[in-house]
Amino acid sequence: MPRVAASGAITAARASPKKKIKDSKLKDKKGKKEKKDQKEKKDKKEKRGGIETGSAQPQAPPVSAAAFSQQLTPGVAAVAAEFQRDPDFNISDEDQESSAEEAVPEQAAEAEGPRSAEDLMRDEITQVLVASGGECRLSSLETQLGLSMPPEVHDSFIIDMEGDAIALTGKQMCKLLEAPSFNVAAIEESFFDLGEEVLRAGLDFGAEDRFRELFDDLLAKREEVRAAVLRRADGILYAPGALGRNRQLPPMLREEEELLNWVLRAVKAQSRRSPWVPMSSLLEDINIRRGRAVLPDGLPLWEWLSLRCKEDMSMVTDGSDLLLQYLPDSSAGAVEGEARRSKLAEAVRDTLFKYATEFPTANGLSFADLEQLPAVARLKVQPRALQRLLSTLPQMFQIYENSLGPAVRLAPGTGPAQQPARALIPGELPTTMEEWELEKDVLFRGMPSPPEGWIRVISKSTGCIYFANRHNPRETRVDMPKAPAHKA
Repeated sequence: MPRVAASGAITAARASPKKKIKDSKLKDKKGKKEKKDQKEKKDKKEKRGGIETGSAQPQAPPVSAAAFSQQLTPGVAAVAAEFQRDPDFNISDEDQESSAEEAVPEQAAEAEGPRSAEDLMRDEITQVLVASGGECRLSSLETQLGLSMPPEVHDSFIIDMEGDAIALTGKQMCKLLEAPSFNVAAIEESFFDLGEEVLRAGLDFGAEDRFRELFDDLLAKREEVRAAVLRRADGILYAPGALGRNRQLPPMLREEEELLNWVLRAVKAQSRRSPWVPMSSLLEDINIRRGRAVLPDGLPLWEWLSLRCKEDMSMVTDGSDLLLQYLPDSSAGAVEGEARRSKLAEAVRDTLFKYATEFPTANGLSFADLEQLPAVARLKVQPRALQRLLSTLPQMFQIYENSLGPAVRLAPGTGPAQQPARALIPGELPTTMEEWELEKDVLFRGMPSPPEGWIRVISKSTGCIYFANRHNPRETRVDMPKAPAHKA
C-alpha cells in the first residue's frame, strides 16, 4: 500500500489536461498580484525615508547622546557604543538574544511597579536572618533595624514572642542557605563526570572527533561552574575542590550525633507518606534548625548529611528545594557496615578470649573497660553502638550487668577450655577429623556439643576455638552452628 505522500502524487498525475491549464492561469494571475503588492510596499517605504507630503508630523526635541544612552538597556547601550566606534558593526543573533534577556527583568520590574514598605522590610529582615544562619533574637533584630516588628510581616517568618526568637521558614532556609551551594555542587559533580568521560575518550585514538567534542563540552562546563560560583547568594568564598568527592570530616561530636539522630528520625517518620522527604520540611523542626549551628566549618546541612551518611542518603533537587531519601539497608553503605560489624565482633571475641585465658577467674569485661583496650579502641565505636552490636550475636556473646554497669562475656562454647587434661601445645594438637573426634572429650570437656555434622577445633596460629563441618572441612564458623530443622 503506498504512503500518504505517494498517494498524493498518484492523484495529481491522473488530473485532466484542462485542469492543468486552468491551474497554470491561476498561478500567473496570482504572481502578477504579488508583484503589484511588493511594488506598493516599496513605494511606501521610500516615502517614509524621504519628505512625505500631507500633514506635517510634530518633531521630537533633540536628545543628547548621554541622555539617550541612559534610556538604553545595558545590552543595547553596548551595541550602540560599538556602533559609534565602528559604523560597519553588525549585531549578531546571539547579541540580540542576550539584549532581550537583559531587558526582560527590567520590563518586569517596571510592570510590577514600586514595592511596598512591607516588602522592603521583609527583604531587610531576611538579609539579617540569612547572615545569622537563619535564626536570631527578635529583640536584637529590632534593635539592628531600629524599629518594632509590624504585624503585617509576622506571617512571613517563624516568630516566638515568648522565646524572643525569629527564624526563616523551612522553605526560605532551604532556598537561601542550602540550595545555592547544592546547585553549585551538582554542576561541579557533572564537571567531574564529564572529565572522566574525556579521559576515557582520550585513550580511544580511533574516535578523535568525539574526544575533541567532549573536550569542548568540558571547557563549556567549566565556564558553567565558574558562573554558578560567582552568582552564589550565600556569600561564602569558594575554595577549589571544596565540594569535591574526597572531602573528609573529623569524628562526630556529641552535638553532631544528636543532630544526626533528629534528622534521621524526621526522615524515617516522613518517609511513611513519601519516599522522598523535602529538606524544607526538615528545617521546620526547631531541633534541626538550631542544630545547624554545630556543623563544622560552616557546612550546609545537605553536605554534612551526604558526608556522614555517604551512600545511605540520596539527594535530588528541582533548583529550590532538596529531596532526601534514606535507604541504609539497600545501598553500598550496608555492605561496608556489615564488613565493619564483622571486624568489630572478631576484635571483641579475640580480646575477651585473651582476657579469659590470662584471668580465668574473671567474669568478662565491662563495656567501659572493653572500649579502652587497643584492639577495640582503634575501631572508634561508641559504647552504646558496641553494646547494640554484640547483643545481636547471642551465639558469641552474653550481655549482663556487673558492679561497673553493662558488661559482656563469651558465650559457652566460644571460650577456652576450663579444665584441659593437658597443656594445649600447638605441635601436639590433632591434625585430622578422626584425631579431633578422639580428642574432643579431653580438649573440650564440659562444653556443649555442637550440632550433628560439626566438630569443635582449635586454631594453631591464634589458639581460638572454632567449628568445622565434618563433611566439608573448608566450611568453618566462629559461633555455634544451628541444628538443621527436621522435616515433618
